[in-house]
Amino acid sequence: MKSLIPLFICLLAWVGGDPVRAAVPVAEAAPDLVVIVDTSKSMSQPGMDRERSSLLVAKLLSDIVPGDLAVVRVLDLTRDAALLPRRETSVENACSEDPNDRCDLVEPTTNWAEDARRGRYGLEARPERADPAYKQRLDAHLAQTSNNSLFFLSFRAAQGLFDQHDAAGQPGTNRTVVWLSDGKDEQVEALTPAVNALRQAGVDIRAMVFGRGDPAIPRRLNLPVDRVNSPAELMRSFAQVFRRLVHAPYRVDNLVAKAPDLDVRPNVEELWAVVYGDDTLGEVSLMGPGGEVRADYAADRLPGAGAYRVAHMTNPTAGVWRIHAKGGGAGLAYALVQRSSLIPALLEPRSARAQERVRLVAAIRAGGALQPVADAQALEGARIVATLEGQEVALHDDGQDGDEHAGDGLFSAWYRFNRTGAVPVGLHLTSPVADRRATAAVSVAGVFRYTGPPLTLDLGRIAAPGRACRALSPAVEHQGEMPFVLEALRPVPAGHTLLLHAGPTLLTPGGGVRPWKAGDPLELCLEVTAAASSTNALGEPWLRLAVDAGDRPDQRLEIALRWEVVGLTFQQRWGWLILSLLALAVAVVIALGYILPYRFPRALAISFAPERDELDTYPPQTLRAWRGLGVRFYRSARAYLHPNFRLTRRAAGALAVLAAERLFARISPQPGLKLSREDYDGSYAPVPDEGEPVRPGEVYRIGDSGPFFRLAVRR
Repeated sequence: MKSLIPLFICLLAWVGGDPVRAAVPVAEAAPDLVVIVDTSKSMSQPGMDRERSSLLVAKLLSDIVPGDLAVVRVLDLTRDAALLPRRETSVENACSEDPNDRCDLVEPTTNWAEDARRGRYGLEARPERADPAYKQRLDAHLAQTSNNSLFFLSFRAAQGLFDQHDAAGQPGTNRTVVWLSDGKDEQVEALTPAVNALRQAGVDIRAMVFGRGDPAIPRRLNLPVDRVNSPAELMRSFAQVFRRLVHAPYRVDNLVAKAPDLDVRPNVEELWAVVYGDDTLGEVSLMGPGGEVRADYAADRLPGAGAYRVAHMTNPTAGVWRIHAKGGGAGLAYALVQRSSLIPALLEPRSARAQERVRLVAAIRAGGALQPVADAQALEGARIVATLEGQEVALHDDGQDGDEHAGDGLFSAWYRFNRTGAVPVGLHLTSPVADRRATAAVSVAGVFRYTGPPLTLDLGRIAAPGRACRALSPAVEHQGEMPFVLEALRPVPAGHTLLLHAGPTLLTPGGGVRPWKAGDPLELCLEVTAAASSTNALGEPWLRLAVDAGDRPDQRLEIALRWEVVGLTFQQRWGWLILSLLALAVAVVIALGYILPYRFPRALAISFAPERDELDTYPPQTLRAWRGLGVRFYRSARAYLHPNFRLTRRAAGALAVLAAERLFARISPQPGLKLSREDYDGSYAPVPDEGEPVRPGEVYRIGDSGPFFRLAVRR
């Protein structure tokens, strides 16, 4: 009998410029592709994928996709029972894949989603591109025999593969999942978090629905969906996926009979021409400016599903190439994918002055060419963001905000430089087929001149600990933001700190280079701690503010200071420590009053009943369930047993008392009452007045006729 998972299972917890001005961009990560193929029986029905085109697509991707590739099948609850621990319910229901058949309902005994993620169930990883043994294994691996459509397990297996790649230190970018199915799924509630987890990790997910399949579920998950009913549609969908995988800006797909000529663009670094038709497809070649290229890079055929042949070129000659093919049927289709590395480059400015408005102009270059890209297909969805001086600036190609002409491939924005010197500019290009970074630098000039006498500042009288600040207003010529250093001209007394605030920037003697922007006010402060001694400054030169690496006298500003610091007396300096030690001692005494007393073990429980034979019907309750039985100030925890079968901290009227001890607990009778313990022979031995250590599991009796109680340890 087959198995069918019940619907309530979803409630479980699975839940650049020229070489001088632009750095070499970081290399793009190789594709990391997972193909999830629907291997359920419904795919073999008429109008779905009876011809197994999904298998042929998986083989095609295995043949040509660089990087990592894996194919995941759908798990079957019967065939894969060893992978999915379950409890049989002895309940039958109609099978989801074949309503005329009956299936057992099962309940999982583990978290299947996490199991599939850890074990990567149903996943077959490709050893290398175009591996013939791997392609042969796909025939059996993708057999349409599963009686279930539990795609959440397949998506979790894909997540597990990406986890494995992360652990191995492989780049976590350019990851894609392609989902080939008829659109049916038994556990949408579990599929949704599985898909969302991958998307949150930056994985691009695309769905292909075959034949009469229903795209409602992929659309509900907000996934891009392609309907595939013909070779032309299959080529169109495949080309879009492959184009994104290899970051190819140029794509052409069509029927060979309709448009046999291919326009190969300039500066293309790598080209794939995939020709797909019925299983009569024979020799295929491309004729063009570079001569004849045979489509022997990859090939396969599957009776009924069709056949494909692939031509591959590196640095192909630009121009018009024509496809020549034998056979393949009237629906013979092709996809031409052209990869050309798109790199952002800063064109303007080369230099600027601080605080002057300039246009930042960037462009996209392809394949190492110096000429900016202007092709609309390559620019589709492109976005360039410049990062400079700690902020991001979006560059536009829409004719606004400094951009002169919309759609000309020049991305621009207005900007004012604040810093001076060589200001690094980071450029980040993103588009559906590119994610590249580059850096450049702009030389920004600034001005600082001071020709007046040394400044004298009186900070007044300061009682330690304390702080005094005064504004500095030197008559300087200053433009832009420039790097400065603050130098001490004489040793600063212990407990004294001199600080110079230049707007939001803080400069300290020997504190390194800090920026000061024109217009930011100067304020000098003297901070003295409680440990500072009494000192006086009488107008001596104490500080020098200078442009970093400045070699001219007018790039320095000397500051003379006056102050009087009054230090603390002994009582003022150390009284706080004495009071703190006294407070600490009091706090320790109080804390020990609650730390030293003994507490009942967390697992100690009690059964309390009027008759001996009723103890087994009352499940033991932990002492933690009774309020007020904890420790008191320097008193260990106690629990008094009362005739009303309650445990309290009140001794009056109690029958017995349970007291916490270092190792466990002690049971004692109340004055004037008899407490006895049941022995192995059924007799009762008296408990002495001073009590005895508790023995969990043994029965105690109060008086000669009860009530009875038993202590236990609950796990």
